[in-house]
Amino acid sequence: MKMLKAYKISNIKRQLLLAGPDNGILKEILEYISNNNLNVKYLGEISEDKKKELLRKCRALINPSPFEGFGLTLVEAEAIGKPTIIVGHGG
Repeated sequence: MKMLKAYKISNIKRQLLLAGPDNGILKEILEYISNNNLNVKYLGEISEDKKKELLRKCRALINPSPFEGFGLTLVEAEAIGKPTIIVGHGG
């Protein structure tokens, strides 16, 4: 949720895409997006091919999850020259 609050005050005009399973707070996240009229789209769980397509097209990868283990997606993004933003703690 902190990422969405930061996005709200950032004045960034680009759309933010969220991907991944419902971790128990999806309803709260979607309500926050709707209530604040944010340019955010939730994609749900995505295939490996879709992930690769999105990584090629993105400007940066943000992984706000403190529960991510090694974070292979971060390595994949960096391998193709995309900047990555992560939280300062994790598994």
